[in-house]
Amino acid sequence: MAKKHKIHLDGGSDLKSDLWGNSCSHQKINTSKLNQFALRAEEHSDNKHSIIKIRSRLLKNGKGCKPVTELYEWPTSITDSDLKKILLKMKQSFGCGGTVKDKRIELQGDKCAEADQHLSKEGYKLIRSGG
Repeated sequence: MAKKHKIHLDGGSDLKSDLWGNSCSHQKINTSKLNQFALRAEEHSDNKHSIIKIRSRLLKNGKGCKPVTELYEWPTSITDSDLKKILLKMKQSFGCGGTVKDKRIELQGDKCAEADQHLSKEGYKLIRSGG
């Protein structure tokens, strides 16, 4: 049976060899590949925190054909309680009424511009659809 060697990782010259006892001084590290890998990792980390796109449209189907702003196509990760919290902040800052129906937020009145400003602060991007 072969004699086993212990490798101490306390620093010094032992760090110049890999776990199998081979010398690492003759191996050159390609720094350009490491830099490319780091850039790709940064791109993927930015995608995790990318802006979430929400659609909005102006409907005129309220009581007496009054305008209603509808915010829809929310991501599935957002729960109804999260939507209610968002709606409460919007109602307080806009001074209007609103409700949550089937993963959609409905605000009384034409509030597309105000909703765009408010949601951009929260990290959402509002895309206006319709006329």
